[in-house]
Amino acid sequence: MNTYAKTKYHASFIGVAIILLLAYTVVMLKGIDLQLLFLVSFTGVIGISGLTFIWQRWWKKAHRFHITVSLLILSSFIGAAVPIYKIAGFTIYPFRILLAWSVFMLIGFIFYQNKYIVSSLKDLKGNIFTSYGALWLFFGFFALSWSISPMNTIQDIIFLASGVFLIYLILLVYKNEEDYKELYFYWIIMSLLLVGIGLMNHFFQIHLPISRINQVAQYQKHIPTAVFTNENDYASFLSIASFFFLSLLKNGRILLYKLIGLTGMLLSLYLIVVASSRANYIAVMIGLIVWFLFVLKPAHRLKLSVAGFLLIVPIIIFFWEKVSSVLGSVGKELATLLPTEGTTDSVSIRENLLKNVGVFLENSFGFGVAPGNIELFMKEFQVYDTSGDYNVHNWWAEILIHYGLIIFVGYVLLLLYLFVQLIKIVNTNHDQNSRFMGEALICGLGAFTMASISPNSFMALHYNWLFIGVCIGFVYMKKKGEDHIVKKDASINHP
Repeated sequence: MNTYAKTKYHASFIGVAIILLLAYTVVMLKGIDLQLLFLVSFTGVIGISGLTFIWQRWWKKAHRFHITVSLLILSSFIGAAVPIYKIAGFTIYPFRILLAWSVFMLIGFIFYQNKYIVSSLKDLKGNIFTSYGALWLFFGFFALSWSISPMNTIQDIIFLASGVFLIYLILLVYKNEEDYKELYFYWIIMSLLLVGIGLMNHFFQIHLPISRINQVAQYQKHIPTAVFTNENDYASFLSIASFFFLSLLKNGRILLYKLIGLTGMLLSLYLIVVASSRANYIAVMIGLIVWFLFVLKPAHRLKLSVAGFLLIVPIIIFFWEKVSSVLGSVGKELATLLPTEGTTDSVSIRENLLKNVGVFLENSFGFGVAPGNIELFMKEFQVYDTSGDYNVHNWWAEILIHYGLIIFVGYVLLLLYLFVQLIKIVNTNHDQNSRFMGEALICGLGAFTMASISPNSFMALHYNWLFIGVCIGFVYMKKKGEDHIVKKDASINHP
């Protein structure tokens, strides 16, 4: 970096710091809550630091469309936590603004025949992933013909379209190993930010306005939600993000990376526990089993098993009372996942919700009740009592009953294909970049199977689509071998 660039960089950084300090002083004088101010300041500092790192590492020579899509991806982690404007029940926030801007830019590039965009679009022709996304969207619009609430269906289709388009953008823009290393560090940086906010939720009882914890009793104020509405959405994110930290711990070549990975992993697990998200306990266990069976080499599995045995046995012998107490608490939590006859506990309610889904699916001949309609069907036509709870609370059942058997089977086959391909990638690629992302994705995909049943609705959670999009893009890039091809015409990232 030359002297002028350094001076410009330092001046901009100092300028932002001064602006933050002035804003801090102004809100103090106006009597704004200092705890909320501290939260805003913390996120501002982490955000500026992260963007500075990203700019220096990846964006200095990147194409403007690449930077726009990258900002879109970063904003997807924050979601609706930073609303800008509300109109007629529709909230405008950074992700939606950047998504609209990305669409506008893409249309402009196509109209003016930008060679980078046009060549990338040609590469996606005949892609099974884009074809399946188009089929999913087509079925959603087709289902409007039998929807009992067209407005609910259109709203659900908008969430679906934004998610599918995000996946298309990932396939369009991120095309080589360096691109996916960039995406990997987006997950690390934003996960650290969300973990930090969750810790402040827990220890200082500071919550963003979007959090439901603002309306609960004082004894529940310690429950973390970070940038999400409820703790289950947050815990599901953490159960996936924890394996990005684990991958950083295992594959990081410098001590700082390993420390960040270890700290992030332990804090993520701690926040999942304090959120009391039972499904995500199992999600993490599944992810760890996948890591043990498919990531570790046989020799490492043996060493880890022996080391674990030698460590655990003395702990059990000398600290049995504490161990039994912890195991008893966890056992009670997991036992609540089992339905109890004749009761109205949450698990029995969820069981009846799924039974009703089966009835509605049979009555609709496998086509589903149309997107956004399941809660209305539960309220008006339920066969099994759900005690006033009409939300399915299950991503798999939500896809099945909203979009029917064809879309559901295609979705399951897609995830199975991705899982098998990720196993092959992890077993055959030994370079650091491939292992960073490959190990994080394969374990995260294992955790995803249970993490996705915890939130009320996974459709509107942007990290759901981002994670699946990164899995699809990474596998597609590896299958095409574009990370080993030298492109004479360059790419969107490096014009």
